[in-house]
Formats: sequence, C-alpha cells, structure tokens
Amino acid sequence: MKARFSRWDDSQTPLDEVIDVSEALDELSDDLLEGFGTEGALDNLRHTGISGRARGLDELRRMLLEKRRRAAEELNLSGPFEDVRQKLDEVLMLERKELARRLEDEARLAEAMLDALPRAPAAALKELMGYEFASVEAQHHFQELLDELKKEVLNSYFGRLAGGMKDLTADDIQRVKDMLSDLNAMIAARDRGDDYDFAGFMERYGDMFPDNPKTLDELLEGMARRMAAMSRLLASLTERQRSELAALAEQVMGDLDLAFQVDQLQRSLQEHMPNLPWGQEAPGWGEGDMP
Repeated sequence: MKARFSRWDDSQTPLDEVIDVSEALDELSDDLLEGFGTEGALDNLRHTGISGRARGLDELRRMLLEKRRRAAEELNLSGPFEDVRQKLDEVLMLERKELARRLEDEARLAEAMLDALPRAPAAALKELMGYEFASVEAQHHFQELLDELKKEVLNSYFGRLAGGMKDLTADDIQRVKDMLSDLNAMIAARDRGDDYDFAGFMERYGDMFPDNPKTLDELLEGMARRMAAMSRLLASLTERQRSELAALAEQVMGDLDLAFQVDQLQRSLQEHMPNLPWGQEAPGWGEGDMP
C-alpha cells in the first residue's frame, strides 16, 4: 500500500468523503435528546462510530486484540503449551487407573505422590521425569508429550528448526547442540576479528535454515528478530502466564541440555542488535479500556 503526503491547504478531506457533518450530527442527535450532553454524545460517537460507515474505537480495539491473538499463534508461543495441563491429566488418569488395580503398598504410595503433584505444568513435568510409571500406556503418552514440547520449544526459539523432525531422536538433539555450538563459536571468531567458515556451516546445517541466508549477518538478523518478537510477546502476557511459560520452556531446555548454548546465543544477539524490542511490551496490546 502506498501513501502520499502533502502540506495542509484546507482542500483535503480527512475522512475521504466517507461521512459528512450532517451524518455525524444525525448520530449525535439521539444522545443529545436523551440528555447525555455534548461531551457524552461525542464520547459515545467516538467509541461506537457511525453505523455502516465509520468504525469507532471499540471496533478498532477488537481488531487490535484479534491481531494480537493471531500474532501469538504465528509465533507459536502459548498455543502448544495451553493443553499441557490437559495432556498431563490424561497421563495421570491412565496411571491412576493402573494403580487402582494393584493391591500392594507401593501402589498407594505412588497414588499419594500423584496427589501431591503441583498444578504448574513445569513443576509437574520435573517431578514426573523421575517417576517410574506403573502403566506402560501412561509412560508412552508422557514421553510423547515431552517430545512434542521439545519440538515446540525449539520451534519457538528457532522457527522451523525442528519442523522436519517427525520424531525428535537423540541424534536430532545432538545435531541441534552441534549447530548452536558451531554458531556461537563462529560469532566469537567474528567478534575477535578471526576468519570463520560460514559456507561450511551452511553446508552442514543449511537444512535447518529454510530462508537460506547468504551471510552470517543475515542469518543472525533473522534469528534475532524472531527471538526479539518472542521476548516482546512474553512481556505482553500477564505475569502468571509469563512465569508459567518461562518455567516450562526452561524445564524443557534443561532436559534437552540446550540451555547454556541458547542463553549464550541470545546474549550475543542482544549485544549485536540492541535496537530490537527485546522484552518490550507490544504497544496497544493491553486489556484495559481505551480512553
């Protein structure tokens, strides 16, 4: 979309002839006759707009909130995590069903342990990782949930990095670790003024970067923009949502043994591109009423 700007000379029509003064007065007349007063009538018009002709602030706010929802879905930040609690409950239901069939004291102790699990998904996952399941089916579903979370966390940080991995195998995870280690080493070499082999890096890991960057700067800019966007969206969540998502991502990253490499990469990106909106709340994304 193109826009043209010129000096104001009284010939412009700001509303592009969508409405005229008489239409605005018609909209105001009912409120004025009902005793709202000029200020109240204008305030109502500002919020509701003119039916079928011009949007009001309430409609614009609704559109902004919808754009926020779509942005969150595109970043794939909270969507995959929202049903973690539900899937955990399904795992626990299968495990409890198996324990109920068993008469030994160990089964009762296991039930007590499940009763004491925290509701926060990250904390529950941490405790269940060291739990010996009685139900083979529950164990299978729990492992599926962990694998799904690992892929989603990787994608949240690196885009489509894990998109082509049908099953996240130990070899896949090791390859991601190697990529991050080599990338951090390449950044460090550049910062020291040493030579680095970007072509060799892309030959080894090019399939992880579908945008096919031509230079290290281009690759880092793409990664930085995604990480900054994710950081910005996190800052726009409620404190509770942000805490739960951060804890869950930290738990999964720790299980993948990727936390150190990811943290080092993010620090480097923030240092090289400080002008990106790292951790800044997205404007216009609040839930309060508009003035």
